[in-house]
Amino acid sequence: LYALWSAWTATEFESRKLNFWDVLQGTTQIRCAGVSGIWEGPVAAGFTAENIFYDRTVSPEKPVLRETWKVTAYVMPAGLAYNLFDVSLHQVCASLSPVTLRQYRYGGFAMRYPDAFYGEATRFMVSTGESDREKANHTKQRWVYMGGQLDGTQGGVAILSHPTNFRAPEMVRLHPQTPFFCFSPSSAGDWQITPEKPYTAHYRVGVLDGPPERDRLERLWHAFASVPPVAASW
Repeated sequence: LYALWSAWTATEFESRKLNFWDVLQGTTQIRCAGVSGIWEGPVAAGFTAENIFYDRTVSPEKPVLRETWKVTAYVMPAGLAYNLFDVSLHQVCASLSPVTLRQYRYGGFAMRYPDAFYGEATRFMVSTGESDREKANHTKQRWVYMGGQLDGTQGGVAILSHPTNFRAPEMVRLHPQTPFFCFSPSSAGDWQITPEKPYTAHYRVGVLDGPPERDRLERLWHAFASVPPVAASW
């Protein structure tokens, strides 16, 4: 699986243990329920996607969480060596039953790069300035950059976590061998999504040319963090 996704690992629902990350087991599934609200304007464009997390250990299968992605991509001025888009996640219980997320080393908003970025070509940097992925693993960070070589040119993606997110600055999981990372609030301990307390998180994704530059990434994060997320009618 490459690109962006959001899934939980050590999950408990109605006394059943579920794993929405390793879906090849067949006990869970996350399915897109539709895309709506497609819009475009002179400075931005976006859409809304609906996903449903299913428990398939029972018959009939039972919905566990309903998730909404609100995605906004921006028109950037000519000459900039990056593009930006925002993803706002909102998860609500699909029934009256709460969902418990147990402490685990990964699970959350994640990204994995293609095979071209494996090996020595993979480069990481986090907001504290650390570029050693093993040292940065399971530390609290405002942003993470991951990149590599494509056709001989350095490029990468930085994901910025908003300061209003749960347990911000969030814990991060940086895989020691593969070009993969995620923001993982469950790394810091157990927590719950309940009918009274849904889960919301906001991220900005920067697709950048060239090597990672901490000063530039810090400026991008502060620009993101200083503007409150647009209130959405979830």
